[in-house]
Amino acid sequence: MARRKLTAKRKRFILEYPRDFHAEKAAIRAGFSAKTARSAGSRLLQVVDIWEGIEREFLKRTFSSGEVLHRLMLIAKGEAPSKVTEKSDGEIIEVYDRKGALELLGKYHALFTEKIQIEDWRSPIIQLIRDGDLTPAQVKSELGESLAQELFDSAGIPITAS
Repeated sequence: MARRKLTAKRKRFILEYPRDFHAEKAAIRAGFSAKTARSAGSRLLQVVDIWEGIEREFLKRTFSSGEVLHRLMLIAKGEAPSKVTEKSDGEIIEVYDRKGALELLGKYHALFTEKIQIEDWRSPIIQLIRDGDLTPAQVKSELGESLAQELFDSAGIPITAS
């Protein structure tokens, strides 16, 4: 089936819809009557040519992951176009945050790993072993040889110690 040429209003709707993803508001901004904008917006979203146009427009407005990383790298290196504003009191504010860009790049490359302490049923037993309140014989009799070995290894104490 041949595609129909898009009207000026439909083209404008394609440009407006990705701003807020609100069909009625986009239809009004595109020049449709406020009275009919709700139904017009809903109807326009069902037209394949319009939906494909919206997808193309949205893709133009978004960054790929590579573009985001490239921009962060430029900001971190101080090579991004300078955007500086001055407040009325003379204070100068740099719009680009180099430290923030470095932190985001570090997180992306997993340079900063947070250690998380996971507590389970073994944690209090391991602490009792470290404090000397449990002997290897007690742990072996209650939990068995292999589990006792594992717990003492986790506590950093040789199983031969009493």
